[in-house]
Amino acid sequence: MRLNFTYEGQFYSAFTVEDALAVGIPILVLAGAAAEQVQKGIDAAVAQARARNATRIDGQDSMYLLKANEAERYIAAGSPADASDYVLLKTEAEALQITPQAQANRVIEARDSWLTVAARIEAARIGGKASLAELATVEAVVTAGELVIAELDAI
Repeated sequence: MRLNFTYEGQFYSAFTVEDALAVGIPILVLAGAAAEQVQKGIDAAVAQARARNATRIDGQDSMYLLKANEAERYIAAGSPADASDYVLLKTEAEALQITPQAQANRVIEARDSWLTVAARIEAARIGGKASLAELATVEAVVTAGELVIAELDAI
């Protein structure tokens, strides 16, 4: 692993652990640099897990939030027969040839299912990154990061 880091005001680029130790860089500085690099790998694994479980389409996550909000408002309003105030819900129901109520239920079920998966992804991301801060060697950081990434890859 090649690391980029700053030590005593000087920036070091693409140093191996061995080379950095040979010039007197403390192992904790290197562990911190490794943690920064591993966190980027965790973020990439999070993005992949989200794409596998929600969407790969840019901006579609925002559309899902809008649809869920609209479905909640429709249900809270008593599921009115005239769904014209709920544009997304109404047009999707028409496209699917189902009632607005049925589409609202589908949207809420999908949202609830996603929330369960999203919670698992966030727990792995947040817990995994936090665990790196406690580690004192590059090897420990890399090993911990690999475990977090494997966990995310399994979601």
